[in-house]
Amino acid sequence: MIYVKATSDDVLLRKDGEYEICVYGDSFCSVCPKCGREHQLDESIVAQLLEESTLGGTSIYCAACTKTEQDNEVIV
Repeated sequence: MIYVKATSDDVLLRKDGEYEICVYGDSFCSVCPKCGREHQLDESIVAQLLEESTLGGTSIYCAACTKTEQDNEVIV
């Protein structure tokens, strides 16, 4: 899951009742599907995901779990 983390200062309530959220490069976060840790996403990763697919249903492993997965990879 990818989401935007914002403070109340970043959220504006419009007259029509909808919210506007100011999104900055360091606003994107994810929760690792393996360990459950929240981690911040680099802007380049978000940009690459937007070019290649959609953000919906996308899971991104944290650096520690990515390394563990790579270390345990079996090459046949």
